[in-house]
Amino acid sequence: MVLTNNGDGAQDDNTGDEFVDVLPPTLALASANATSGAAVATIGTNTVTWNGTIAPAGTVTITITATILPAAAGTSVSNQGTINFDGDANGANETAAQTDDPAVGGAGNATTIVVAAIIPALSPFVLMLLCALLAAVAVMKFTRLS
Repeated sequence: MVLTNNGDGAQDDNTGDEFVDVLPPTLALASANATSGAAVATIGTNTVTWNGTIAPAGTVTITITATILPAAAGTSVSNQGTINFDGDANGANETAAQTDDPAVGGAGNATTIVVAAIIPALSPFVLMLLCALLAAVAVMKFTRLS
């Protein structure tokens, strides 16, 4: 997420969170960090919060790391955070806006991804066994042809 201050004054670190994102239940939150301020990942509630100041014309990038859960396979996963800011310069975050997917026209669009079927990976041991089995089949086939 990239938060941008398009105002004339700094958006201060006011009381309350400046950014809140509750991830959908098909994602498992792992961590969050930010280029400035403080990003907090609360794993138990699948929630990311951010607090800090953004200078006029400044930005902060919040990186959220999550795992796509198997229940999401073959579905669409949508996510949208809330930005809280001081719209009237009185020192309190009384105005809120939804995050917007810049790839979608208009404002306030959730970001949506389509999750393809999840293909399980084999462990290295199982892969070795599979290779050995295929090699044995190849040797038996070669021996019959000789």
